[in-house]
Amino acid sequence: MRFFWVACFNLLLTTAWAQDSWTWPKETIDELSFSEPLPGTGGNLAAMPPRNKRKDAGLRILTEVGYQIGVGEIRASRAKFNFVPTYQFNYHYMLGVGIGFRHYVESKRVATPVFLHFRSIPNEDKISGFFGISAGYSFTDLKGVMVSATAGARFKLEQRKALFVGIGYEAQVAEGFYNLGAAEISVGFVF
Repeated sequence: MRFFWVACFNLLLTTAWAQDSWTWPKETIDELSFSEPLPGTGGNLAAMPPRNKRKDAGLRILTEVGYQIGVGEIRASRAKFNFVPTYQFNYHYMLGVGIGFRHYVESKRVATPVFLHFRSIPNEDKISGFFGISAGYSFTDLKGVMVSATAGARFKLEQRKALFVGIGYEAQVAEGFYNLGAAEISVGFVF
């Protein structure tokens, strides 16, 4: 029975659209016309690239530096550096695989995590927020799983360049049982 009603509805729509007498009123067409061309198109709508194919999509490099203050079971503060080649799918989403460097200030030990990084930017304003999350594993002095989340502000500098300032938290389970969690402040640059 459901198929019968769907077929009737489809027939009704097809018949209504196929009639030559059905047209848009002239007033409606006049309201739809543009008095000025869209920016960057020169009046040619075909020249405007699709939203997901603009210049902001493609390979990008994200670099971050920061300082992390230990707040876990073992309060180990550290300096942070990340290098993340990413792919920006559209203006809002970036995904990449990165490598980091953590220098533990008190113990002089080093962690070098390899991680997957995701970053989301909610809007295209010159100044907007962002959210990033990373998960990976450190293979050097302090071996273990690392997970971090960061949120903050993004400042657009040019078409493919931006500055990120954020705060966040990084958790590391080192050598199987120590929680080396840390609150962080970081500054990043994308180009």
